[in-house]
Amino acid sequence: MGKPPNPGLCPALSEAIFRAIVGGLFLESRVPNGSVVDAGAHMGFESCFYAAAAPLRTVHAVEPLPSNVVFMRRQYGSSHPNLAPFNGGLGSTTRVLHLGRDARRVAGVQLSLTRSSYRSGGGADEKSAVTVRRIDDLMAQQWAGETLGFMHLDVQGGELDALQGAMATLARDQPIFSVELDVHKNHSYSKELLDAVNAAGYDAVLIEEVCGVNMDCRNILALPRSRSSLFADSLTLNLAHAAGQLVPIDGASVLHHAYPCCTPGRACCRTENNCCTTRAVGDWLRSKNMPPLEEPGAWNGYHGKVGVGSVNP
Repeated sequence: MGKPPNPGLCPALSEAIFRAIVGGLFLESRVPNGSVVDAGAHMGFESCFYAAAAPLRTVHAVEPLPSNVVFMRRQYGSSHPNLAPFNGGLGSTTRVLHLGRDARRVAGVQLSLTRSSYRSGGGADEKSAVTVRRIDDLMAQQWAGETLGFMHLDVQGGELDALQGAMATLARDQPIFSVELDVHKNHSYSKELLDAVNAAGYDAVLIEEVCGVNMDCRNILALPRSRSSLFADSLTLNLAHAAGQLVPIDGASVLHHAYPCCTPGRACCRTENNCCTTRAVGDWLRSKNMPPLEEPGAWNGYHGKVGVGSVNP
C-alpha cells in the first residue's frame, strides 16, 4: 500500500469521484510502474493531484499554452518537484499548429483559450505555435528510458487522435489510462473511441460523475485485460462498482448512460445553445417528476442513471 496523497498547494478539484478512484488505485499500488501523463493539463490542477498521489513518479503535464506552462513551473516547482510541465499537444502525427488559427484542432487548446480568467499571458499565447507529438515518440525520445504507468487525456475531443499516437506504448507498458468523453455529442465518435480502447486490449468502465460543461461528459477509465488479476480484489474498484459509480461499458452500451436525452434532437438537446446544459437537463428532470440536479459539476445518483431504459428520453 502507498501513502495517502498530500495535496499541498494543489487546488480542490470538482471531480471528486474520479479523484477518489484514481487516488485509491495509487494508494493500493494498483497502478503499473512508470510515469504519469496528464494531457490538456491547463493550470496543472489535476497534474498537481497526481504528483501528490505518486511522489516517486514523474508527472508529465502536457499543455499547449506557454503561459500555463510558466504558471505550473512557478506554482508547483518547489512543492511538487516531480511535476514536469511540457509545452505541446498530443496527436496521431507530429505537426506544428498555430494557436490562434488552429486552436480548435489542438488538443486541449480550445478549453484553455476560453478560460480567460485563468490566463496569465494576455493574448500572446494565441499568436504562438505548438508542436503536436505522438506519445510513442515522446516515450522513445524526450522521455526515453521511462515507462508509462498512468495517463489521463482531457483534450477536448482529441482523445481518439491522441490514443492513436500511443498504441505502441500501450502495448508495451500496459498502463491504466482515462479519457474524457461527451457521450452523446457524436455517437459515431463515442463508439469509435471505445472500440479503439477495446482493440488495444482494455476494458472500459464509465465513472458516473459529470466531468465538464456538458452534462453528458464522463471520465472513462481503461484497465488493461493483461493485468486483470491486479484489479480483481481492488477495494477501490469493487466499492465504486457496488455503489453504482463505476459501470462497465463498450461502444454500444455507453449510449444508455450519461443522460441519453442529450442526443441531438432529443429532449435535452433541442437547440445548439441549450444542448445538454444544466438547465436543459434540469428542465427535463422536472418534466419527469424526478429529483432536481445539484449545482453544476456536482454528482448525485441520477447523473448517469436517469433515463436509462425505464424512462423515454
